[in-house]
Amino acid sequence: MKKNNAFTMVEMLGVVAILGIILLIAVPSLINSLKSSERKAYEDFIKDLYLAAESYVQHNYEEFYPNQGEGRNYVTLEELINEGYLNGNLVNPNTDEPIRNEASRINLTKEENGVINYDYVYMEGE
Repeated sequence: MKKNNAFTMVEMLGVVAILGIILLIAVPSLINSLKSSERKAYEDFIKDLYLAAESYVQHNYEEFYPNQGEGRNYVTLEELINEGYLNGNLVNPNTDEPIRNEASRINLTKEENGVINYDYVYMEGE
């Protein structure tokens, strides 16, 4: 009698079923990790913008908050790039689209306790 060294159909179905279970467990976890990393990339991008704006405002404080009267309450990304606080060619990590620097700015609000808050704004159509 000849011995057959091939896999049976039942063994093959068992392997496919096990691989399917592994994929059911691994794929959702992988997708969540990718989404989390994309969200983190955008948060880091915004944080970099805020840090650049904060540094720029500290170096040019009188322009924004003069001793008397009202100062300017925003910084454009174009200013931050021209002054060397940011690299040019900014790209939105969520969309991979280039950011129009002239249409983006960071609004500044100064609270009564002296804390300055920064808010990134992309102005469509400007």
